[in-house]
Amino acid sequence: MQLNDAQTSDLLDRAVDGSAAAMHELMQVHRTRLRQMVAMRLDRRLRIRLDPSDVVQDVLLEAAGRLAEYTEQAKLPFYVWMRQIAWDRLLELYRQHVRVEKRSVTREIGHAMPLTDDSVDALVATLRSRDLSPSEQLIRKEVQRRARQALAELGEVDRELLLMRYVEQMKLREIAAQLSISVTAAKSRHVRALTKISLILQEEEGTL
Repeated sequence: MQLNDAQTSDLLDRAVDGSAAAMHELMQVHRTRLRQMVAMRLDRRLRIRLDPSDVVQDVLLEAAGRLAEYTEQAKLPFYVWMRQIAWDRLLELYRQHVRVEKRSVTREIGHAMPLTDDSVDALVATLRSRDLSPSEQLIRKEVQRRARQALAELGEVDRELLLMRYVEQMKLREIAAQLSISVTAAKSRHVRALTKISLILQEEEGTL
């Protein structure tokens, strides 16, 4: 379930005023979306040590502790603000557990993270005309490789835009806020990126 702006605002006001019930509802309603976002981006090397649910629990606790700070500024939609906390947490974990240990083989990531197989599979399944059948599992890795290559051609921003739209099911206004661009610009980038990757995947599918 997703809350509309009025419902979110009401829960925020009551939570800041000390309502434990409102705080609980506000955090729990976003748990599923945040878990999906974290699971799709949690590097396989981190999955050995960390469960997405534990990461999300830490994010929810941090968000609850910073709720008054959010209501004073409120520059972002509430979910986008929580998602940013989750993103920062993932970057911190990646740097701590992956980049430091394997500095020689892991590229510098700045504000981005490598795509996980799950995120690629989820996006490809959404954009392709059909999913892979059991009999096609032998070519799954080749499809994934080509899809990853196609996504790389889009560039970081457009790639993330498609993941946010089709994997995380974010609204365009939320995406615009996350990318610090106008909704009109988000719509234009979305159409261009979708058209480009759809054509690439159709071409690649025809060669399999």
